[in-house]
Amino acid sequence: YRYTAEQALADGVIVEPRILRYEGRETIGDDICVDFCRDHRLRDLPGLVSAWDIDDAEVFAGKLSLAGIPALAIHGRLSDDEQARRIKLLRRGKIRCLVHVNLLTEGADLPWLRWLLLRRFAKDNKTSRNRFIQEAGRTLRTCAEAPDKKAALLLDPFDQCSRLKLTYQEMLGEVGEESS
Repeated sequence: YRYTAEQALADGVIVEPRILRYEGRETIGDDICVDFCRDHRLRDLPGLVSAWDIDDAEVFAGKLSLAGIPALAIHGRLSDDEQARRIKLLRRGKIRCLVHVNLLTEGADLPWLRWLLLRRFAKDNKTSRNRFIQEAGRTLRTCAEAPDKKAALLLDPFDQCSRLKLTYQEMLGEVGEESS
């Protein structure tokens, strides 16, 4: 069985990824990421930000909030109820993004997400590339609640998509192997 990215786009299963690279002033690290989150194209759209570890997620969520971008960290040290509450806050527009480590990489069904900030570097190996693609997939799904969602923004300040040599089909999550 083969189901291509083009078929998924045509069927309305996924939206097109739009990779945005950093074109701002010369700066470093987290300042670039905060600048990206201020981008006018994001307006009040819900998104995700990747972090290195739980402490980093908490610290960066605080930096975003101090910069006027309401954010919370989400991670495994929080109770299931608190995780669900934070996801609801994002979905309802009470915050603009969630900063996570790996909690929302695989298996999370959040098709209403509009953008992902690729702040955490992915290692150049198959496992990291697959996790990276899974994480991007959180934003690529279509959503009946957001019929105006035509694309997902992948904010790539450190040009990881090019560094990992990810093709358009891989970013879309093309299924190409035989199914049992």
